[in-house]
Amino acid sequence: MIIPKRITIISAPRNGSTYLMSVCARFQQLTHNNTLVFPEPFNLNSKHLRFGSVPNNDNSEFKPFQYPTDPDGFVETLKSMITLLTDTECYVNKSHNLQYVYLENQYGGIRPLALLDSYNIRLIRKDIFQSALSRAIGHRTKEWITYTYTDASPFSISISDFRDVWEQAVTFVESLFVNELGFRFDETVFYEDLTGNQLTDWNNLKLNVECPLLSEPSGLSSQFILKAPDKASICLLYTSDAADE
Repeated sequence: MIIPKRITIISAPRNGSTYLMSVCARFQQLTHNNTLVFPEPFNLNSKHLRFGSVPNNDNSEFKPFQYPTDPDGFVETLKSMITLLTDTECYVNKSHNLQYVYLENQYGGIRPLALLDSYNIRLIRKDIFQSALSRAIGHRTKEWITYTYTDASPFSISISDFRDVWEQAVTFVESLFVNELGFRFDETVFYEDLTGNQLTDWNNLKLNVECPLLSEPSGLSSQFILKAPDKASICLLYTSDAADE
């Protein structure tokens, strides 16, 4: 089987989508050397063709989206991005499902993207608590791609703030199963099944394509994303306050 020219990863935040995106981009590039990478193309603070995922807002409030109504030609920018994705022959696109749903409901034009000829992967993290904890830590530290936190000062996350991200995490997962836009998912991947070994995780996809080449394609190796560690391993007593309440 030939590696599909388009791969789309739909997931909730903090579910390993940046890691899986970079895995797919790495090995897809071995076959299609004109691969473009779109990390959250509808995240207003994210730049297409650039590795890395950043939050939708720069403040400390726990809000899933802060899309403006139409400042600075937002609608035209949105249309341009839709056209770019539609016209790009070969890409890896990772997006969060509620970004698509919100923009379709507010502006329209997103639904046709679900019908594009693309290999669509639904990525789900079974442990919603870990997803919410990871997002709460990201909001608190402003570190969205990090693996150790060894230089971070001790910090706390209030129960009310964690409750907000927990509710958001549940909403995202529910939306992945409801699938409002009608994506044809070719397979569902669970975060817990990702090993952190790029070659293994690529070969475990149902693409029926094994890649014996271990060399990294030029232009991607220096930006390769690792699978982040379990956030519980770097949190002390993260259940004690909740237990007291």
